[in-house]
Formats: sequence, C-alpha cells, structure tokens
Amino acid sequence: MIFYLLLSTMLSIGKTSAQHLDDYRWKNRVVLLFAGPGSESLFRKQVNELNVDPEGLLERDLIIFTVSPHRIINLIERKTANLSAEQLWDKYSRQGEGFQYILIGKDGGIKLDKNEFIPNDYLFAVIDAMPMRKREMQENKYN
Repeated sequence: MIFYLLLSTMLSIGKTSAQHLDDYRWKNRVVLLFAGPGSESLFRKQVNELNVDPEGLLERDLIIFTVSPHRIINLIERKTANLSAEQLWDKYSRQGEGFQYILIGKDGGIKLDKNEFIPNDYLFAVIDAMPMRKREMQENKYN
C-alpha cells in the first residue's frame, strides 16, 4: 500500500527547487533508496521494512528519501523533498542497476552502498558502530 502511495506521489509531483544534502550534514544520517527498472518488489519490501521501526529511525536521526530520476520523496514525512532528484540520481546512483540502498553519515560520507534488501537490525548495527553514534549513545546515557 505504501509503495503505491509513494509511486503515485512520485508520478504526480513536479520538480522542486534544489537544495543540497549538505543541509543535513552534522544533523542527520540520510538513506537514499533508488528504484530503478524491475526493482519494484525489492523497493516495496525495503520501504515496508523501514516503516516497521519509526522510533529506531528517529533515535538515529535518520531521514529516508526515495529517489527516481525526476522525483524525490521524504519517506518519513511522506512529502516531496526540497532536493534535486536529478543531482542525487547523477551523483549517487549506479544507473541501470535497479534497486540501490545508500546510507550517508552525518559527516556526509557514504557508509553503506548495497543493491540488496537491508534489514533494520543490520542498518542499526552499522550506525551504532559509528564513532559519532557511540558518542551520541554515551551522551544520552548521562542525560
């Protein structure tokens, strides 16, 4: 159901003014989901997985974007993102490879780049092993 909502939203919304991922640097970790040709079922499975644990996403300061060559949707807010889909597609996607999952850390570096389904527990383990996340968990422990 969510896949069809996202797909219809992606098809019905025009271009947005460009903003850059640098605006999220040091504030959020970003997941980019690229849905290339023939990857609809894997894309839908991944979106469903991410929707299972919104608290885990929030706790890790994650923002999830679904990206097509001409549209980008903020999965958590369920609205068009104020980013350039074309720029993200050109910079990060391995065009023609179908599904792609990219995790970008708060420092702006790519931490994970896969063409397969990523379970939330794997994503959270990758993030929780990062030095910045370890510091965040330590600080939260004392607050």
